[in-house]
Amino acid sequence: MKKLWKDNGGYALVYVLIVVLVLCAVAVSVCTAALKNYQAQERSIRQTRQLYQAEGEIEKFVALAEAVSNVSSLTVYGSENAATENAVKDKAKDAAKTAYKDYLKSLASGYTLTLDTSDSDRESCKFTLTYKNDTVCIETEISMALIYDVEMTTQTLPDKTSKTTYTAKVSKATHSYNTYTITHLTAEGETSG
Repeated sequence: MKKLWKDNGGYALVYVLIVVLVLCAVAVSVCTAALKNYQAQERSIRQTRQLYQAEGEIEKFVALAEAVSNVSSLTVYGSENAATENAVKDKAKDAAKTAYKDYLKSLASGYTLTLDTSDSDRESCKFTLTYKNDTVCIETEISMALIYDVEMTTQTLPDKTSKTTYTAKVSKATHSYNTYTITHLTAEGETSG
């Protein structure tokens, strides 16, 4: 047995070292793959959180845009005769819609709000809302269906004539999404599908 050990010349040690090096290389590659997978998972979780946060901000804006109890129109319009009554009511509604648009602008802190300037329908208000954070940009076109309360007040003037005035207020706003685009941003600020 002593002779077998001497004739070996240390080759067994070389085999052991090769096996150890191969196992170390495999362990390093497994650890590297696991680390890359972990980092990808962390990025995915971060992007998902950012997406939910952005969607929550859009929904928060829409909920506030539908809460019209704080919107009022102080503009009062008069009518001298019954023939112009509908025109005067429409004018009061237009003033209420303008007050509603001003209300939307006041909510737009942190958002990009673009009101549709070609929107002439007084029964709706259309706008584009954009919210952007580190990893997600959401752009949505929203149409708010508007319902008005129009109050009529008749006053008797000192000369015994009567004057009718109308005040309009948006009493209800209901949203609908025309488009809803989610864009994921890369680390360089470029967009990806």
